[in-house]
Amino acid sequence: MVDACEYLAYVFQKEKLIHTKCASALTDTSRLTNATTVEIPHLAGLRPSFLALHIVGGLVGLPVLTITLVFSKKVPRQPALINFCISWVVNSVSYTLL
Repeated sequence: MVDACEYLAYVFQKEKLIHTKCASALTDTSRLTNATTVEIPHLAGLRPSFLALHIVGGLVGLPVLTITLVFSKKVPRQPALINFCISWVVNSVSYTLL
């Protein structure tokens, strides 16, 4: 049977070896010379559709939903849902102004 102290010494020694290997792998810069360049796709064409969905959803749809939730007497609702919708509308207004 292995003593607890011996087991802990084995685990710490194993961790030290792992950390040493990780540190040497992180400081190895020989692989950086063979790095390939990554091309970033141009997403400017998606901007109008993104803004349209953002404005329709955040500035039209959510206020309509919030007003419906507030003034509806028959629908049970959570106050957290109304708070979330209002905060999302404020977020949409500030994001659209940027």
